[in-house]
Amino acid sequence: MGLRWPPETFIQRKLAGLAQHGVQATVASTFAAGEDWRVRVPGVDLIRLGSPGERRVVSISRTARDALALGARDRRLLAGLVRTTRPLQRLRNVLPLALAEPDVLHFEWESQAVRYLGLPETLGRPFVMSCRGSGVNVHPHVGLEQISAGYDQAFAKAAAVHCVCDAIRDEAVGLGLDPAKAVVIRSGVDATLFAPRPHEPAPFLRVFSVGTLHWIKNFEDAIRAIGLVAGGGIPVRYEIAGAEPLPGDPAKPSDRPKLLYLIRELGLEGHVELLGELPHDEVRARMHASDVLLHPSLSEGIPNSVLEAMACGLPVVVTDVGGTTEAVTDGVEGFVSPPRDPAALASALARLWNDRELGTRLGEAGRRRILADFSPEAETRAYVELYRRVLALDGALSPNGRAAARTILP
Repeated sequence: MGLRWPPETFIQRKLAGLAQHGVQATVASTFAAGEDWRVRVPGVDLIRLGSPGERRVVSISRTARDALALGARDRRLLAGLVRTTRPLQRLRNVLPLALAEPDVLHFEWESQAVRYLGLPETLGRPFVMSCRGSGVNVHPHVGLEQISAGYDQAFAKAAAVHCVCDAIRDEAVGLGLDPAKAVVIRSGVDATLFAPRPHEPAPFLRVFSVGTLHWIKNFEDAIRAIGLVAGGGIPVRYEIAGAEPLPGDPAKPSDRPKLLYLIRELGLEGHVELLGELPHDEVRARMHASDVLLHPSLSEGIPNSVLEAMACGLPVVVTDVGGTTEAVTDGVEGFVSPPRDPAALASALARLWNDRELGTRLGEAGRRRILADFSPEAETRAYVELYRRVLALDGALSPNGRAAARTILP
């Protein structure tokens, strides 16, 4: 349903921070093959929803079990869910959400807010939705009107809309969001976990990227830039750590075959490697062993991998898309290139090879920027205040004045 488990690092960080601040967070998630539902985030409850491959007998038995439990508690609510949930098999995933008795529902992705638009109203609870990037600046423009057509209603019914940066807020407002509902909360970075580590210089430029292997991340231009760098006589090695796109998203087919062919076509087999999906600690280790993070994306909110690299003291080369320049100033923390310009990316990488001290200065400036503006504590306080405000508007502020929200994140 859009949320992988274990979730991305920025989702894990958010959940752990909320739990530490006394917010009871419950994650409701489906589980695709290869995802480990046994992984836990401290202080966070997990509801395992039905997956597309769930056996019919299991689906029926769990639906009946949850219906009996909800009926014993609130027959009127059960009747309302049965009446309004179509198709009926969706009841399998709606009933556990009702049993969780959330104070606030938070949909981390726009598509899920649209898909479950009637649920908050049926439960009589307010909801928050997040706009993180491609949902507002890609989906409406690539033939996915079936998703974005529901944004108007979702924006209208949401108690608040979380945007990861000013650029995404402006995109959402352009799609009909009332600016008064928009709340910008930027991701924080654990600067203790992501911290500079000394490493020995190598006789070649070590370039690293992190991102899902689909066209939005634009690794094609990154590989072309590496070809230009190598062609200019600079010894370079480029590693890309990235998972396959989630199945079922027509906007994000896998780019792996195209990238592999491009590597061969340009004769870069000894220079470029697709590492596949790596554990979080291995990604961090690769950052520590690199000279520069390259992020050539065509669409972004504020990329978390860029923030994490900056916290590690790594210079970054990024494209001017979304809210990237809200974190990276050209020539200060790294280099900002126009999108779809491999030559500009290659020029920035060459500068870092030819002037190692420049890379050190950019990396130090990037870490200072993270410490100043991307604190995880500030991020968590902002979320707590958001839920507090939503509950106050709903007349459900807890007696001690603190938000007691459970967030449901399908």
